[in-house]
Amino acid sequence: MHDQSKNDPGFLLTATNFAAAFALAFALCSATRAQAEQGADPPKPPVDSNTTNPKHADAARRLGIGGRRPNDPAVRHVLNAMVVNQKERERLVLQSLRHTRPIFHGEYHFVRCVCALTKEQQHQVAQEGETTIREAATEFANRSLDSRGQALLRPQEIRGRLQYRFMRVLQTFLTAEGVARYRTEVQGRNASFRQAAIRNLVADLDQDLALSEEQRLQIGESLSEHWNDYWSPSLELTPDANDDFPPIADRFIVPYLNAAQEKSWQASAGARRSILYGVPLDDAVVDQPPEDDALTWARRAASQREEIN
Repeated sequence: MHDQSKNDPGFLLTATNFAAAFALAFALCSATRAQAEQGADPPKPPVDSNTTNPKHADAARRLGIGGRRPNDPAVRHVLNAMVVNQKERERLVLQSLRHTRPIFHGEYHFVRCVCALTKEQQHQVAQEGETTIREAATEFANRSLDSRGQALLRPQEIRGRLQYRFMRVLQTFLTAEGVARYRTEVQGRNASFRQAAIRNLVADLDQDLALSEEQRLQIGESLSEHWNDYWSPSLELTPDANDDFPPIADRFIVPYLNAAQEKSWQASAGARRSILYGVPLDDAVVDQPPEDDALTWARRAASQREEIN
């Protein structure tokens, strides 16, 4: 296995890499033991110089434990926190992948159908999609840990990333006409998603507020004119992920309500404003779609690369 730390000092300084912390503790233990064998009390190491290895000293400064012995409670606390943090990050990454993989597969099969990809091209697109959702999963996990709260997965953000990355790959082997056809189909499909989302939102409002036919049309037109893709739930995820009504501004709905309806709408304003609309990275079971050969190859190859690194 290639030892990246020998060539890249910064490699030791990342929060997810335990090598620096464990090497630091090992070096301190070795130095202390050597001094004890010589019958002398080990001298206190100078601050930020726990070891003669400059990489370890630099890592100690970055970890905030420079000048500490390996059995120092502060050192043990840092090491334990790093282990717990890494395990939580891995858990969140796996959760995010379970939620994003159905979106990835939907977009992949759409490309495969529209562009009539060859076997080799299918592998290229699948690899790009696998890379995209793994990068997104890591970002969401880091966001959750940094905010000390629960990250939210936004399906439309994932869909947009996949479409952008797929477009870049297609441009490497499709003709200009083929790329244009894919772009047109994507735009039409996204418009259909938007209209379906608007109809669903109006239907939810109608259930709560008993809208008239005219009100349904007016609110539908208002939402369409001011549409935000983050208001759209994912069609690939479980129904529970789409239960909450998105925090849509009053000005897009209230002008078309009567007094009684507006009062009911305002009564639920607090709940709507408290929603960070998206899919929480929880432990809910998400059905995983079947894979073709290209998708299976891309997933396994990505996992192998992560194990090596």
